[in-house]
Amino acid sequence: MGYQVKWVIDNLGISRKALRCFEAKGLMPKANNNKRDYSEKDIERIWQIRVFQGMGFSLKEIAEFKSEEDIQDKVKNKISELEDKQKEIEELIGYAKYIKFTGKVPLRPKQMGSMKFEDFQKKSQVEWNINTSPELKNAADVFDSYLEMSESEFAESQLGQVLQLLENLDISAMGAEQQLVHTYLPRAIANRKALGTNHPEVQLLVKMYYDEIKMQYDEFAEVSEEAFARNFSASYKVGDGAMLLAKTFGKEECDFIADAIAMFGGYENFDSI
Repeated sequence: MGYQVKWVIDNLGISRKALRCFEAKGLMPKANNNKRDYSEKDIERIWQIRVFQGMGFSLKEIAEFKSEEDIQDKVKNKISELEDKQKEIEELIGYAKYIKFTGKVPLRPKQMGSMKFEDFQKKSQVEWNINTSPELKNAADVFDSYLEMSESEFAESQLGQVLQLLENLDISAMGAEQQLVHTYLPRAIANRKALGTNHPEVQLLVKMYYDEIKMQYDEFAEVSEEAFARNFSASYKVGDGAMLLAKTFGKEECDFIADAIAMFGGYENFDSI
C-alpha cells in the first residue's frame, strides 16, 4: 500500500495542483485516477524535486536534468547564480541601511533627463552604501545600541554624557565648524521654538544652517533651498539619526527644527513636503 495524496500534501509541503504540474512536466508518471497512491519511489522523486526547487531551480530546469554529472554541473552554476544574487541583495541592504541611518534619500540629478533612472539607482546603490565605509557601518551599529536605550539609560551612557558636555562648551574653544552645523545652530533654532517657525530670527538661523552646509559639504555646494529643506528637515524626523537627535534635543524640538527648515524651503511645514 502506498501513500495517499492527502499524506503527501500534509507531509511534503506540496499542493495537489503542484503534483499535477509535476506530472505535466514529465517529472513523474501520470496518475490513472484521482485517488492514486504514491510509491516509495514516487515519494523519493517528489522529495528530490522539492530539494532542487529549494535551491531555486525551476521545474523546467529540473526536467532537463540528464545525469548525475549533469546535475553536479548545474548545481555548480546555480551556486554562482545565487552568489551573484547574494551580492546584489547585500548591496541593496547596505543601500537601505544607509537611508535608514541618515534619514535621507539620494537627490535627483540637477538636470532631469541627463541620466536614466536605472543608471542613477545603480550609482546611488554604490555611493550611498553603508558597507563601503567601515566607519559609517560601525557608527550605525553604535546608533542601534543607543537607540534601544531608555531616556534615562541614554542620559547616563557615555555618549549621552559627551553630548551633554558639548552642549555646555564654548564653541570658540572647540574650533569645529561641524559642531556649529550639527549642534549649535540646531540648538539655537530649537531654543526659539516659542517664536514660531516663521519668525525672522528663526529663519535667519536656518539660512545660516543652509549656508554652512553648502560650504562644508561638496555634495551640497549647489543644493537649492527647496532641496535642502526636503533633505535636511527629514534628518530631524526620520532615520536612526533623527531618533538619536530626539534623545539629544527632545522630540518636540526636533519637530520644530524640521518644520522651520521646511518653511525655509517654501513649504508650510514638514508634513507638507
